[in-house]
Amino acid sequence: MTFPSRSSAPIPRAPRAPSFWYKLKVFFGLVRAQPQIKAKIPSKGPIPKTIKAIAPKPTEIPLPIQAFIKRHKKLVDAQGLVALPQGFSLTVQRRFAEREVQIDLSAEALTAFYPEELGEPAFKRKKAAHERLEAIGKELRRKCETSLTQAEAALRSLVDLGLRPSEVRWIGSPEESRAQFLTFPKELTAAAALELTQQRRRELLSKTAKARGAFLSKKLESLPQTSLNGRNLHRTYSETMPLLASSLELPVEIEKALDHREFDRLIDEDEAKLNAAVDAALASTRKALIARIESQLRELSRRIQTLPHIELLNDHEIAQTVAPYYGGLNRALKKRRAKSALVAVEELAREAKYKGDVIKLNEQRAAYADVAAYYPLARSLKRELVLYVGPTNSGKTWRALNELAEAETGVYLAPLRLLALEGQEELEKRGKPCSFLTGEERDLRPDARFTSSTIEMLNLESQVDAVVIDEVQLLADERRGWAWLAAFMGAPAQKVIMTGSPDCIQIVTDLANYLGEPLRIHELQRYNELTVADKPIVLKDIRPGTAVVCFSRRDVLRLKTRIEESTEHKVAVVYGNLSPQVRREEARRFRSGEAQVLVATDAIAMGLNLPILEVVFYTTEKFNGEEMTSLSIPDVRQIGGRAGRYGFAQFGVVHALDQKNLDYIREAMAVTPEMLKPPFYVAPGRNHVQIISTVLDTDSLERILTFFDRAIEFSDDRFARSNIDDLSYLSTFVDERLPFLPVTERLTIASAPVGIRNETVVHWFLNRMLPSFRDPEGEYDDDVDELDEFFAAADRFEHESARHQLELRDAEDYLKALTVYAWLAYRYPQIFTRIEDCEDRRERVNAFVERSLRGLAERRCQSCNAKLPAHLTFNICDACHAKGSGTAKKGRRGGRRKKK
Repeated sequence: MTFPSRSSAPIPRAPRAPSFWYKLKVFFGLVRAQPQIKAKIPSKGPIPKTIKAIAPKPTEIPLPIQAFIKRHKKLVDAQGLVALPQGFSLTVQRRFAEREVQIDLSAEALTAFYPEELGEPAFKRKKAAHERLEAIGKELRRKCETSLTQAEAALRSLVDLGLRPSEVRWIGSPEESRAQFLTFPKELTAAAALELTQQRRRELLSKTAKARGAFLSKKLESLPQTSLNGRNLHRTYSETMPLLASSLELPVEIEKALDHREFDRLIDEDEAKLNAAVDAALASTRKALIARIESQLRELSRRIQTLPHIELLNDHEIAQTVAPYYGGLNRALKKRRAKSALVAVEELAREAKYKGDVIKLNEQRAAYADVAAYYPLARSLKRELVLYVGPTNSGKTWRALNELAEAETGVYLAPLRLLALEGQEELEKRGKPCSFLTGEERDLRPDARFTSSTIEMLNLESQVDAVVIDEVQLLADERRGWAWLAAFMGAPAQKVIMTGSPDCIQIVTDLANYLGEPLRIHELQRYNELTVADKPIVLKDIRPGTAVVCFSRRDVLRLKTRIEESTEHKVAVVYGNLSPQVRREEARRFRSGEAQVLVATDAIAMGLNLPILEVVFYTTEKFNGEEMTSLSIPDVRQIGGRAGRYGFAQFGVVHALDQKNLDYIREAMAVTPEMLKPPFYVAPGRNHVQIISTVLDTDSLERILTFFDRAIEFSDDRFARSNIDDLSYLSTFVDERLPFLPVTERLTIASAPVGIRNETVVHWFLNRMLPSFRDPEGEYDDDVDELDEFFAAADRFEHESARHQLELRDAEDYLKALTVYAWLAYRYPQIFTRIEDCEDRRERVNAFVERSLRGLAERRCQSCNAKLPAHLTFNICDACHAKGSGTAKKGRRGGRRKKK
C-alpha cells in the first residue's frame, strides 16, 4: 500500500503526518478507537520514518474514514472518488480510435488514507475537506491520464507497424495483419492494453524478421562467402596486409546486425547490384576491423623481431604461422589472438633451433647411439651369460649365489637394500668375506673380495670374476630399468649370472643376441606346492607365519592394530617409508618368531628370505600415482608365490579377505604370464650431458635433460629413454642454486634419492643441504651452519614412542632426509663432514620408530585409559574429547566458578 500523494499546489492547513508514537501505539494495538488498525513494520532493522497503514479486514473501512465520507459525501462524489478499504479510488475512461481499431480504455488509480489524518477536527470543515479531496482527485487523475497516454501510444505504434506496407508484405495482407495482431476486446484496462500491445509487437516483429531473413538468405546464396544468421550478416573477404617484409593474406570475416530498413534495402536491390550493396552495408565495419588488424600486426611485427632464434625463420614461414590466428575474424577481435600468434611464432623459432641442434647432435651420433659402446671394459672381456629362471621358491637366487661363491672375486647386485644385506650374509655363510654397499650405507671390509650392493652402486671400472644380477625381469621397468640394463651390458665380469621370473627369457635372449655373447638358461620349478584358498579368510583366523599384503602405509598400520586386537599374535611391519635399519629389525622379529604375523607392502615380492607360510591379500588394487588399478598378473604371482617358503613349509596357501579378490587371485595364478618385450631404458649419463651441453652451448642441466628426453635416439629401436621426471624436477632447483658447479656434478646431485612426492625431504634437501655447496667466489658467514637446524630436528623424537601416526610419519620422513644426507656425504665427504652426527641421529630416530611400531596398538586414552584406534591422531578418545569440549565450552560462556 502507498501513502497519499501530495499535490504540488499549496493546500492551506495541511494536516500533519502521523507521529512516531501514534504509529507505535497502532502497532501494539493500544489505540482503542481504531482496534482494527495495525501497523506494518519491518521485522528487522530500525523502525522507518513512515509506516504503511493497512486494514486487517479488506471489506471494512476504518471508522474515522466512514465518518469523514458521511460528512462530506457530496464532495467525495463531486471528485468521482470511491472509498475502498485501501484508500480512495478513481477510474477514468477514454476511447481509442485509430484506422478502424476502436477500444474503450479505462485506468484506475488508488491512494491510501490515514485514519489519523482524515479524522482530525480540521477536516470537519467543508473548505479544508474540499481542498484535500481536490488534491487527491487531481493526483489520481494525473496517474490515470499517464496510464492512458502510455497505452494509447503503444496501441498507435502497433497499429502503425501492423499496417505499414513494408511489414504487411511479409505477413500477407492488411486483413491478415488486422486479424492476427490488431484485433482487441472492446474494453481493456490501460495496463492490460499496454501488456497486450507489447506482446503483439514482439510477435509481429518476429514473424516479419523470420520472413525477411529467409528471403534474404535465399537471395544471398548466389554470392560467395556471404550468409545470414538471424539478423547478423556475415561475409568473408581475403585481405592482403603487411607483416615484417612479407605480405599476409587473411580470410577476414565481417559481421553486422541489420535493422529492418537494411533488410529491405538489400531485398529490394537488383541481383546485379546485390554484391555491391552487401559491400556497402558492411563497409564501415570492414574498415574499422581491418584498421584494428593492421595495428595489431604492426605491434606483432615489432615483438617478433625481438624473439630469440627468429633469424632461423624467413618472413614467409612467420606469415604462414600467424595467418591461422587471424583467419575468420569478426568485429569482436580480441588481443589474445595477437598473443597466441606471437607464442606460435616463438614456438616455431624454438622448433627451428631444436631441429638445428638435432642435426648437430647427429653429427656426434657415434658417441652415444650404440649403447653397448658405453661400457668399453665389459666389451673387452669375453663374457659368459647365465640365466636362472623360475617361479618363486624355485631356488634361483640360492643357485646363483652358489655359482658366485665358486669365483675368486665377485659382486651380488640386489634390487633392495634388505636383499643386499641378505646377499652379504649368504656369501659369508659360504665362507666368502663380503662388503656391503648401498647409496647410504657402507660396510667395507679390507679382506673382502666380494661385495653385495644395490644394483645402482655397480662399479663399471672394477673387473671381477663373476657378478649376480637379481630380479633381471626389472629390465622392463620404465623408472629403474636403466640400472639393470647398465648392469647387464656393463658388468665387468667373466661370468654374468642372472635370476628372474619365467617371463624374462625373451628380453634376456634378445639382449644377449644384441651383444653377441653366449647365454646359458636354467629353467627351474617350484620346490613345493602353491594353492589358492577355497574361501576368504577373516583376520581373527590368521595363523602364525602369515604375511598380510596391502599397498599403503595407512593400511599397514591399521591392519597391525586390528590383528593385534583380534588375535594374540604380535605383528611386524615392512613398508616403503621405513628406514633400512627399521625394515631390517622388523624382518628379524618375524624371522625369529618374536612377531608371529607380518603386515607388509609389496616390498616382500622382491624375495626377502622370510619364513612365510601363507600370504593374505588385503586387496588386489594399488594406487599407481594417478589412480587405483588392479595388480598385474606377474605382481599377483610374485607376491603370492612368497607363501610356503622352502625349508619352512611343505606347501604354500594364498588367501584374500573377500571373494572378489580371491577369484581375481585364482585367475591370475592360473594364467601363464606373457613374455616381457623391449624397450630397454637408458638413463642420461655424463657422456650424454657433455655432448648435449656442447651442442646447445649451455650449462643448464634442466635444458640438457629436456633435450635428452626429446632428441636422443639410439642405433637400435630396442632402446628408449628412461623416465626422468624426478631428475628433471630437481635439476631446475640445482641449476638455480648451484650454477657455479660443473653440469656433470649437478647431474650427480640431482640424482640424489630425494623422492619428490615427499615434501618434507624435498624441503630439507633444497633449503639445508644444497646451501652446503659454497660458491668459491661468494661471501658467507662462517658462523652459520645451514645444517644445525636439520640435525636439531632429531630432538623432537626423544620421548619413548610416537603419540600418534602423524608423529610416526614425521619420524619416517626425517629418517629419509638423513638417508639423503648420508648419500651426499659418501660422494662429497669434504662438504658433508657431519656423517657421525647423521649416523647418531639415524640410530636414535630408528629406535624411536621401532618402539613406536611395537607400542602402536597399546596406546590408551589419557583420560579414561581406553584403547585408542591406530588411526586416531590425538591421545584422547572421542568420548572424552566430546565431554571435555562441552565442559570447556560451558565454562567459557559463563559457567560459574566454584568458590575457594
